[in-house]
Amino acid sequence: MTSSPHLSGPSTGPSKRTVLVVDDQEILRRVIGQELEGVGFRVLQADDGRTAWGILELGAELVDLIITDIVMPVMGGVELAARIATLPSPPPVIFISAYGRGVITMDRPFLIKPFDPEQLTALVHQILAPPAA
Repeated sequence: MTSSPHLSGPSTGPSKRTVLVVDDQEILRRVIGQELEGVGFRVLQADDGRTAWGILELGAELVDLIITDIVMPVMGGVELAARIATLPSPPPVIFISAYGRGVITMDRPFLIKPFDPEQLTALVHQILAPPAA
């Protein structure tokens, strides 16, 4: 059973970057969301890949980055990332997983759970940093 997408945190204007957090563990989604909101990001949440894909079908251009667990019921992160790659302007994807070895990351950034929230925040900033002039 999937829940409807959850938007957390108020938007403070058009310059706020949006991160979609996809994980079947609600507490982890909330912790990641709070961490990212605390440093100025707008956060969308989905509990599986199918729900996340539904959000992206409605407005992929509004999502700047996706953080997704690899192993989830209904649709996992690898299948989600493969679908994202078909979008005209696919947002970058960060994989997270408790399974450290032997997971398919498709050459995308990968963090092993549990990870330090500051480590995730630094990676998000690195990926979303504007290109050097």
